[in-house]
Amino acid sequence: ADGGINANQPDLLGMAQVLWVLNVEALTDLHGDIPYSEAISGAANLTPKLDSQESIYNDLLSKIDDAIANLGTAAANGDNNAGKQDLLYGGSASKWQALAYAVKARLLLNTLYRNSAVLPQVLTAAQGAVDGGFEGAELDFFNGVDCDNSWAAYFWSRYYTGSSTTVTDMMAQRNDPRVDVYAIDYFGTGVVAAPAGDAELAGATETVGVPTWLDNGAATLHLFSKSELYFIIAEAKARLGQDASADFATAVQASFDDFSANNIDDYVDFDASTAAAYVAGLGQVTLGEVMVQKYLAQTRDEPIQTYNDLRRCKALGESFVTLRNPNNNIGGQNQLPLRLPYGNSDVVSNPNVAEAFGSGNNAGNYLFTENIWLYGGNR
Repeated sequence: ADGGINANQPDLLGMAQVLWVLNVEALTDLHGDIPYSEAISGAANLTPKLDSQESIYNDLLSKIDDAIANLGTAAANGDNNAGKQDLLYGGSASKWQALAYAVKARLLLNTLYRNSAVLPQVLTAAQGAVDGGFEGAELDFFNGVDCDNSWAAYFWSRYYTGSSTTVTDMMAQRNDPRVDVYAIDYFGTGVVAAPAGDAELAGATETVGVPTWLDNGAATLHLFSKSELYFIIAEAKARLGQDASADFATAVQASFDDFSANNIDDYVDFDASTAAAYVAGLGQVTLGEVMVQKYLAQTRDEPIQTYNDLRRCKALGESFVTLRNPNNNIGGQNQLPLRLPYGNSDVVSNPNVAEAFGSGNNAGNYLFTENIWLYGGNR
């Protein structure tokens, strides 16, 4: 409560609070109830209880408000206690505060199923990020030689990752030029999984194409993208019946810029007018197209929020993105887990987690039957 060792360094305290919220949000978004209030007691408590996701979200929203306040104080004071050790913003408290506002907007939007009146609060938080000049939060220190980003490193070590036909088909329907970044013939066979009608990739038969950024060890990694912020604004406005066209265009432009900047060796460099022409071709902005374009943009490296959006829309009775993996169908339905299982080490070492996971024939069965609290479940 007193800020601990950072009590007189509100910029460092605010940064720590933002990172805390981002990390815990990812855990609870994926698993629902998790150890939280007792989770960092060390040897004093090796079997922490599980806290409800509702209580965790309430605390995260409180902490992000604290972060906004602390970073605001630091910005007003001109504090910079991090300097070059801050790999995101070089110690700029005002930029961190803009990120904190963006994170708050995301958290609030995630609660839409539970609070249908939250959208004005979403827009207020998002506007705080816009007013702060938010241009994204990207880790941009990889060089592709002796310091590779994690997606490229994983791809090179496993070759487990490839393009999705669901994505390429959606791009084909829209004549989306980003397909030339998203699906290339990496393995040199002359063919690649590509949408019908694409002149460069026509006649494809290879089962897996590859996004070019997977072969770029210097590509940035998002903590929070500029496009996500503006898609949040566009969605909230579309749901409220407001004009979302300008924010939608900014979001798509940010995605085009991101795809262009992070593909391998400038394989594709979109002209400045490409995104604008693409947006114009999409016609009137609808909620459905906002969600589709957000899905396409976040194929770059933002899977957790994509997962959140798919589950949130499903809970709201909406279906804007249809998953069509033929190897993941049971009874004619594509199987999207409603949450992820707890890790094995937690299950075997903490009886509280083991009880939540289940045992015998019931172990883990809830993954396909029980939503997390955010999207209608009880845990």
